[in-house]
Amino acid sequence: MRIKLKMKTFNSFVIFRVMPKVVCAALIFSFLLSARLSAQAGQDTASIVYKPNTDDPFRELIFDIPSQFSNQVPENYRHTWHRLSGFEYSGLHWGQFVVVYMNEHSEIYKNNYLEYLRIYEEDEDEDEDEDEDEEGPLFDRYPVGTIFLKENYLSKGGAPGRPSSLTLMIKREPGFDPKYGDWQYIQSHVNGKVEVNGRIHDDKVFTLCGECHESMAERDYIFSTFYMDPTQ
Repeated sequence: MRIKLKMKTFNSFVIFRVMPKVVCAALIFSFLLSARLSAQAGQDTASIVYKPNTDDPFRELIFDIPSQFSNQVPENYRHTWHRLSGFEYSGLHWGQFVVVYMNEHSEIYKNNYLEYLRIYEEDEDEDEDEDEDEEGPLFDRYPVGTIFLKENYLSKGGAPGRPSSLTLMIKREPGFDPKYGDWQYIQSHVNGKVEVNGRIHDDKVFTLCGECHESMAERDYIFSTFYMDPTQ
């Protein structure tokens, strides 16, 4: 099985091609809650001027970790965790820029990203490969204790602007939310104040996160659409 690795821009248009159409409607509803959170984030961070270090924009520690999760997420996660992306524009996150980290098992994320590429490429080449046997997606699942951390930045002039919020997905023990992968969803402001915390179908979580992540069950609810090789 060949895998084409082409340079592509994975924006909301591409992602919607592989997501159920219902997600489009979900974004409309979640936008209302996101707008309120962004406004609150603006108030909480109005005094913060984000001027990234141009030599290493990922070295400064600009987000406070919520106190109740400080035993799971170190303050210096930027220096010790796996960074999976650069500043990526995300239409699925209300036109913000995001940076994605995870604590361990980055090889699983990389595999799922490559599977995402393979499926997308096969969809592009389906006419020329009509006689080729199709192979289903080979996505892996994440073990208990896996944590994804997403930094969110408001967009300003087509570039990352002020930090707006921090998002966590924590893989809990079996039974936490068994129908939806046992993930816990948390979103906090730059100052560490928690705004959202719960399971996928809790009201705020579902409106802000769950309605989109629910469609990614085959990838263990993680989109895996951004990836940066840390060795390059």
